[in-house]
Amino acid sequence: MFLEKFSVESPTLTHDSEHHLFDEEWMEGESIRSFITTQGSLHLRATVIVAPIVIAVLYEHAYKPALFIWFCLISLLTAYRWLFLKSYQTDWATKNTQAQLKFNAKYSWTWSLTALLWGSLVWIFFTEAPLFNQFVCWVALSGIGGFATTGYAAHVKTMHKFLNTMFTVMLLGMVCHYFWDTKGAVESSFYAIFSLEIVFWQLLRLVGQRFNLAHIERMNLIKGNYELINSLKAQTARANQAVATKNR
Repeated sequence: MFLEKFSVESPTLTHDSEHHLFDEEWMEGESIRSFITTQGSLHLRATVIVAPIVIAVLYEHAYKPALFIWFCLISLLTAYRWLFLKSYQTDWATKNTQAQLKFNAKYSWTWSLTALLWGSLVWIFFTEAPLFNQFVCWVALSGIGGFATTGYAAHVKTMHKFLNTMFTVMLLGMVCHYFWDTKGAVESSFYAIFSLEIVFWQLLRLVGQRFNLAHIERMNLIKGNYELINSLKAQTARANQAVATKNR
């Protein structure tokens, strides 16, 4: 049962040569396969749920044209990601390592752009909205970061790229608001939030790396099982050949 499932999810077992089956490229391809399958249902749902909440919280307190543009961009990007992830499930999910690498190279920019858009939300609400509304937005952004950590952890490069982009844009927005409106920034707890965001950023990276280690251990276990099966098959073949030779 396990081998049948694995052969469907990882067609490289039948398409790639055994000598190169578990090299770094194969591991990279399987990590891409795993994180795209996981994040497809997790992070997109989070965006669909969280974005309208943010709009509702900020509608009366933020610059409406900027908020409208942000919502349109995040909605269009989410729809685009949903379309190509749906295409992935039907046309790419069962293909070999090279196909996984090609798919990721083609669409990897969308993860960075998604992170940039979520991070840019700070530029809209910080020092502009009441403290309670800002708090709700900070919680929403923390949730997006958490979803990215758990959803992208199988492919640590994408996870780091997402978190680094999102938090860099967020912190940069806070610093710019501090120079534009120092009093408003201080009243919005600039120093405390800035410090907490840096700590939370590094904490998410650490948690994601732990998840990634678990993923690598799982792949190594699969490798060990596959090599054991191949060894047993080879021993059986040699035994059968020896018996056939003896009976001649």
